[in-house]
Amino acid sequence: MPTRPFFVLPNGDCIPLDGDWRVAEIRGDWYVLGHHSVVPCGSQRAALSMVDELENQTDADRLASEAIENLELLPPSRDSERIDGP
Repeated sequence: MPTRPFFVLPNGDCIPLDGDWRVAEIRGDWYVLGHHSVVPCGSQRAALSMVDELENQTDADRLASEAIENLELLPPSRDSERIDGP
């Protein structure tokens, strides 16, 4: 049975951490939640800035993964044949 990650508060309340990045005020403190992570922030402004930073990082990671996947589809180069060959 799959489990969902949660941010568990001292009173036992559970906040799901799946999905996209989002800002939440919880018990007077600001957090960025999502992607199975919790990032504490000092203010709403800091949390909004962190969301922008994390979204940009996520986009870069996605682009890098796509590039690596595309490399696997390319035929071997002639240079690799020379290195591996006689």
